[in-house]
Amino acid sequence: MSLIQQVYEELRRQILEGELPSGTRLTETKLAETFNTSRTPVREALALLRNEGLVCHKPGIGLVVSEVSIKDIEELMGIRRVLEEYALDQAIDYMT
Repeated sequence: MSLIQQVYEELRRQILEGELPSGTRLTETKLAETFNTSRTPVREALALLRNEGLVCHKPGIGLVVSEVSIKDIEELMGIRRVLEEYALDQAIDYMT
């Protein structure tokens, strides 16, 4: 697993499990120190989280954890489950 993926997965987990509550400010420098890495993997991971809607940009503040409702989480998990089932189905077709 790439460093970007590791940072992304851990931040995503922390957001979805409430360890990083909504409104928490996320800075590349602080996160890079936390993950003991450069800012580049953190920046890429934050971009992925922003694409998912888990992180948003607030003018004058920067990147913050989005307000995510239980309904939003259930919807995201449902979409992910369908995609993972499809990926598994496709992979099985190529197994020898």
